[in-house]
Amino acid sequence: MTRTRDLKGTRKRILDAAFDEIYVHGFQGTSIDKIVARTDLTKGALFNIFPNKLSLGYAVVDEVIAHMIRQQWVVPLEGADDCLEVIARSFEVGAQELEGMPVHFGCPLNNLAQEMSAIDAGFKARTLRVFDQWIAGLQRALERGQQAGAVRADANAQDAAVLLVTLIEGILSLAKASQDPGVLHAGARNIRSVLETLRAAS
Repeated sequence: MTRTRDLKGTRKRILDAAFDEIYVHGFQGTSIDKIVARTDLTKGALFNIFPNKLSLGYAVVDEVIAHMIRQQWVVPLEGADDCLEVIARSFEVGAQELEGMPVHFGCPLNNLAQEMSAIDAGFKARTLRVFDQWIAGLQRALERGQQAGAVRADANAQDAAVLLVTLIEGILSLAKASQDPGVLHAGARNIRSVLETLRAAS
């Protein structure tokens, strides 16, 4: 039991360090030495868990980024009375966190998708799966909203979910490129405007 717990703890330290490095420098710009330097582990200990850099990168998507997306965008919508307000608030809370950082590095999921999807099938499959799970979570929430009479019955929930993810990622990408918090503020207003077009007439 202790060995299993230690292994899980070691794995988490590696994944956390790898995520931090990849988020700032990109997958290709990150070295194993940089990741090891963030932990108290040896390179051998890292390779005992992840045989190569690629397997570590895949695990960052599957275990760290997928969890982050689910916690920010899917879990808060489960059982929400007003899914449209929850979606708007989820963006605003995330934007506030990004605005508080010295440098805005964008969305880690979109960063990796843009960097690696065209050159590595494994990253493409994994990032696309996370996007699909995010879209599906929004779609389910919008459909529940339609059943409750809060979301327009004539809205296509799947199309709306795709639009929202596209809008969110576009705003975050532009904010990263500009390093202008005003882009996040304008994005938050625009997301609310789009969401209001989905709200059922009272």
